[in-house]
Amino acid sequence: MSLTKGPFYIEIGNQAPFILKKILGLDGMNVNVQTKKAPFQLGKSYIDSTVDERLLSIYLALLNDNEEEKFRLREQLLRVFNPLLGQGTLKYIYGRKEKEIKAAVSQSPKFNTDDIEGPDEQLETVIHLVAADPFLLDTFNTSKEMSYLMGGLKFGLKIPTTFSYRGFKNKVMNDGEVETPVHITFYGPAKNPKVTNVTTGEFIGITKELKENEKLIIDTSFDNKLIEIEDAEGNRKNALGYIDLASVFWSLDLGLNILSYTSNNDSIKTKVSVKWKNRYTGV
Repeated sequence: MSLTKGPFYIEIGNQAPFILKKILGLDGMNVNVQTKKAPFQLGKSYIDSTVDERLLSIYLALLNDNEEEKFRLREQLLRVFNPLLGQGTLKYIYGRKEKEIKAAVSQSPKFNTDDIEGPDEQLETVIHLVAADPFLLDTFNTSKEMSYLMGGLKFGLKIPTTFSYRGFKNKVMNDGEVETPVHITFYGPAKNPKVTNVTTGEFIGITKELKENEKLIIDTSFDNKLIEIEDAEGNRKNALGYIDLASVFWSLDLGLNILSYTSNNDSIKTKVSVKWKNRYTGV
C-alpha cells in the first residue's frame, strides 16, 4: 500500500521500516436507504439508496533500531500524513490487484511512547482517513476512440473495390460496479460538436465551431465538471458559455455502452477519444 500527497510519497507493506499491521474500511460501504410510507401501508416503499464517505484506518508499525533514523522516519510519516495538505491518493496493492482512492487525513499519526528496548524496538500508530468519494478506482485509464474506418460497400468488378465509410459510434464496456464519469477530447475541425451516450440517451456538446488543431475537452466528474477549448499552443479557455442547454454531464452506465459523436461539419481529421476509470464499491 502506498500514499502520495503532492510531492510526498510513502510505502507501507510487509517490509521495514513501515510495517502494515492492518487496514480497515476498504470493504463495505455506509448506505442510506431512502423510503416513504403512506397511511395504512404495510411496510414502506423504496425510493433510492445513497452512500456516505468512506472511513479508513491504517494500523502500522515503524521498525528501526537506530534512534536517529527512527526519528527521521517518524518525521517522514508525519510529513506525508499532514492533514493540511488536503487529499492524497491511497493506492492499495495486493498481488496483481491494484486500486486507488483519494482521501484526506482526519487524524494524523500519534505514536506510542512505550518503546521496546533492543533491535526490534518499534513505534506503533494508527492513521484515520476520510474518502469523500467512497469508490475505489482502477489505477489506469480505459480509453476508446470514435473516429475510424468501418469497412464499406463492395462492387462486382474484376478487381473487388471497397468504398469505405467513417464510423462515428463505438461500443465501450464499463467493467466496474457503478456508473463512472468520462473525460472526452474532441479534436477539430467540427461545428457544434456533440458526444452522445446512445445507451442512456444523454448527450453533451457546445454550439460553436471548433477549428483545426483545436480541442474540446470535457470532464463529467461530479466535483470536476469542465468544458474547455485548447488551441494549437496548448492554451485553454473556459467554454461553458457555449454549452448546448440540453446537455447532461453524463456517465457510463454499468456494462455495455454505445457512444457516438456528431457535428455539422464532420471532417476526416475529426476524432474523439473517451477515457474513464472503472469504479468499485470495495476490495
